[in-house]
Amino acid sequence: MSKQDEHKNPIPTVDAIIDNNSQVLFIKRIKEPFEVKWYFQGGFIKMGETVEETDLYVK
Repeated sequence: MSKQDEHKNPIPTVDAIIDNNSQVLFIKRIKEPFEVKWYFQGGFIKMGETVEETDLYVK
């Protein structure tokens, strides 16, 4: 069973695509899972927040 299969209670997240003059920002993970993979900037949605509010601190 993979680590992804272990999550039976998923936690919502949001990712932001940051475009700067046709250049897109990616983040390289430094921790497991998926260490050294490239991702969009993102984070967990806190209790009581909307997706739009979460996006404000992700940027």
